[in-house]
Amino acid sequence: MSWALLKNELTPADAVIFVLKWLWPCSSLCLSDKPRFFEGKTIGKPSPQSFIARALVCVAILTQPVVASDEILSWSASAEAGLVYDSNVSIDEVDIHLSKGDGAIGASASVGALVNLRDDIELSADVAVFDTQYVEYDAFSTNTVMLSSTLTYDLPDFDLGLDYFYVINQLDGEKFLSLSTVQPNVGGFIGRAVYLRVGLGFTDKMFYQSKERSAEQYTLNGNAYYFLRGTTRYLSFSYRYTLEDSSDNTFDYSGNHVKFAWHEKKSILGYKAKWKLGLRYGEESYDKAPELEESAQSDTSYSIFTELKVNMNARTYWTFSYEYFDNNSNYRDQTFTQHIFDASIGVEF
Repeated sequence: MSWALLKNELTPADAVIFVLKWLWPCSSLCLSDKPRFFEGKTIGKPSPQSFIARALVCVAILTQPVVASDEILSWSASAEAGLVYDSNVSIDEVDIHLSKGDGAIGASASVGALVNLRDDIELSADVAVFDTQYVEYDAFSTNTVMLSSTLTYDLPDFDLGLDYFYVINQLDGEKFLSLSTVQPNVGGFIGRAVYLRVGLGFTDKMFYQSKERSAEQYTLNGNAYYFLRGTTRYLSFSYRYTLEDSSDNTFDYSGNHVKFAWHEKKSILGYKAKWKLGLRYGEESYDKAPELEESAQSDTSYSIFTELKVNMNARTYWTFSYEYFDNNSNYRDQTFTQHIFDASIGVEF
């Protein structure tokens, strides 16, 4: 941690508050495309560089090295900024798709802590801020803050875990969605090459502008990892069953989603790199047809995605990603395709 923490002037709780105070107002206001006004006069539009600068300051202050004598507490942090192109600007949560493309500036920052409570009990906590500002369709710009925590109990043959997530999302500067999730899970190795984990998720969703979509969501999650060469080369598989009970039962649905991915570490022109290639497939069936519709909505979707992360040095990296998404529905306005390109540079500690 920083010298201030060593002098007991900055506690871990202070660090989280520091990040929220610096990044949350700046990301929601400074990255907004709306001009500021003073005494009825325009005084200029805020710059995305303001958010990026503050993110880097947070990283610099909160990640000065410290060596704890008992190694109970460790910290990590990262900041990233880049360019995004989306061929179909959308708000997936409320099924709005423009079928028009736009570029965006993306930025994110995170700070995390890991505490070893005992030799067999570990607690981690993270706070992360994500911001996407579209160039033309700025009404679709989003700002998200995510708080997460994981408690792990390491038993001889398997691990018990408890995950908690809280997400607050803004759309065009206004509160849009909040999520609160609790997920107990259990996982362990089968042999030396296969790791399995299963969990149950309980989520409370609150839509501030579309209250009829607020819901309670229940999920059954499964993950499997097959390590071909340790973490240098491995396969991952995930499955999720979702059951959602909304305030308006028109939006009640159940769904199945699976994801396969190949992960590999390589060397590119002498630089360390991580490459990922994967496929997603999903099915969602709604329980009730809305007014003026003869049948309830039913969707199937698939996507192909890839990501390349290249470490330029011990701290700095480039990330390039692409995803193709295809959604087919018995509702014509919900049948669409989408291409998303992302290039960014980041620093991590």
